Amino acid sequence: TPFTNNYGVWLDEFKELGLEHTLEEVYEDSLVVVDSAVGPQPVGRAYGRVGRDLLRAELLKRCKDSSNAGTVRYYPGMVGEVIEEQEGMMPGEDEARRR
Repeated sequence: TPFTNNYGVWLDEFKELGLEHTLEEVYEDSLVVVDSAVGPQPVGRAYGRVGRDLLRAELLKRCKDSSNAGTVRYYPGMVGEVIEEQEGMMPGEDEARRR
């Protein structure tokens, strides 16, 4: 079974970006272990696990939003092609990178 990365963020930062609805889990406090003899210590900051599919859908929605017209650009060499799929736009592999 391949390992799947999970991405976490500070809840307050994602709220500022209007992305809190893309979190799959929210933890009211985070713990850090600096010294195993002392054990876990609370950080005092809420943390969330990002829902990759939810975040991707939200970002694609924002890119397509007409109020963003002209602000989302694809630069030559960075994106080889864009493939339209049922769920939205997907960046394709750059032909030059396959060689």
